[in-house]
Amino acid sequence: MKLLKILAIPIFIVTVFFSCKKTDSNSDFSVAESAVAIKKGVVTFNNTASYLNVTANKNAEQQKLAEKLRADNFLALANKQPDLTASSVATTVSSISTINTAFNPDLYSTYLLSILNQDKICSINGYWVKVDMDNIFCSAIDATAYPSEYDDLKNNVFTNTHIMTFLNPNEPVIDVLDQIRNNTLTWQGYQTQLANAKGGQGICFKNGAQKRKDVVTKPIFNSTATITASAEYGTYFLHFELVGAISYTNLTFTPPMYGKYHWEGVCKGFDSNTFNYPNNNIFPRPVIVTARAFYSGGSALRIPELEVNTSVNGVVAKASIYY
Repeated sequence: MKLLKILAIPIFIVTVFFSCKKTDSNSDFSVAESAVAIKKGVVTFNNTASYLNVTANKNAEQQKLAEKLRADNFLALANKQPDLTASSVATTVSSISTINTAFNPDLYSTYLLSILNQDKICSINGYWVKVDMDNIFCSAIDATAYPSEYDDLKNNVFTNTHIMTFLNPNEPVIDVLDQIRNNTLTWQGYQTQLANAKGGQGICFKNGAQKRKDVVTKPIFNSTATITASAEYGTYFLHFELVGAISYTNLTFTPPMYGKYHWEGVCKGFDSNTFNYPNNNIFPRPVIVTARAFYSGGSALRIPELEVNTSVNGVVAKASIYY
């Protein structure tokens, strides 16, 4: 598996360390706990704000929720065994003619793997939402209006006209569902806007940046040890993240992680800064990864620039995307 999936536990550890300033973890967790529950095997966010709050991960909410779900014995998509076989099932929806039944966890963010059940479904603001990165689509149905149609969503019965299907990972799924819930948009109206989207009139949809990843490994100490830098922008319909990471082999210390980032949202928001985390010995063995999410949210980015460096004895590994 790719770097950030193989070492999910170390990433959770360092996410706590590199999160924003600490607040009382019990109070943070109680907010997430009251806003999120498991209902009939589905992680259920009671409203859009609660989903976005956890997704933003300002105070390690993602890790706290993952720990809560594990304690409650939630059977997450992360627990499903990978299946890379390419069997297909015929179906019909727009450009999707067949469904690949394979499951590759590398295609999902660690966060989504923790909140989706093994049907690839969670619930947000009264909608069941399915994220199928193996086939690159997201589908949703109003669970409050059609409570008996979960299996249609699970089984990709696209002939059910109540199922709404998104085919571009940059589509503003959260915003669309929120506006439909608030009666300020219809699904038919969104389809019209999507067909005419040249600047994002109406609902905010413009072409966001494509997912991208750069990984650079350099040998040191006569090739008996290595250092690796990684920069990645991931797009997953419900989750978008800009992540930098370093890893190493055969070292007795954590090398430094430094660089710069600049991101701008498709619809709103921006941030830009440099970072420099010095080498240290604070990470317990066998942790060999330091990771940082410079952006984690429910909206796509127009600009996701990131440069990540690590160095030992004058040898520098540099990974860069969009710079």
